[in-house]
Amino acid sequence: MEVHAGIPKLVIINDQAVCRIDGKKLTSVLSLVVEHIQRIDPGTSWEEITLVLVDNQGIISINSGYLHSNETTDVISFRYDSIPGVKQSNYGEIFVNAERALEAGPRYNGVSSELALYVAHGCDHLTGADDSTPHDYARMRRRELRWLREADRRGLLANLASPKPAILAKAPIAGSNGCAAFVGPPLAACRKAQRNRAQKRRHAASGGPT
Repeated sequence: MEVHAGIPKLVIINDQAVCRIDGKKLTSVLSLVVEHIQRIDPGTSWEEITLVLVDNQGIISINSGYLHSNETTDVISFRYDSIPGVKQSNYGEIFVNAERALEAGPRYNGVSSELALYVAHGCDHLTGADDSTPHDYARMRRRELRWLREADRRGLLANLASPKPAILAKAPIAGSNGCAAFVGPPLAACRKAQRNRAQKRRHAASGGPT
């Protein structure tokens, strides 16, 4: 799915089959959060931000391939800064573990809020925010929860995400309606092309993972 919500371009790729996602609401949540990180970091010009939904195995693959850890986690963010000699443009890539949201959500504020929190946290990291100390972690979490409260007031969190019955594992994701809302089998070639572009950026960009 490619959404031109001003600047930057937002791309959402669904690469998991355990969670049903309301594509329209997820797009709106991502747009809202990106608006906030642009206010936090107004000096950064974003060309594109990609959100990839994965499961436990998918996040482990990213974690082991780029961060040298074989453990699962909730979200991984990559920021690719401008390459010298190229126009000022930055790229962000966020891998969100939808399966982790399904597992952890019932213990907290529900699956939808948990998934939205991962999106918010991943975007927050794109600003350069660090949560390595309790103080920094608490500061990030406070503003992320503010963003989620705003999303909730707009009605974006209700039924954003829910478990997908096994019988529906190959069914279209809620919100797709046959259009280019989420990546499905007809868009497999597009997804491969997006992956290839992201792979090239990982090797060419001077920035590293957060």
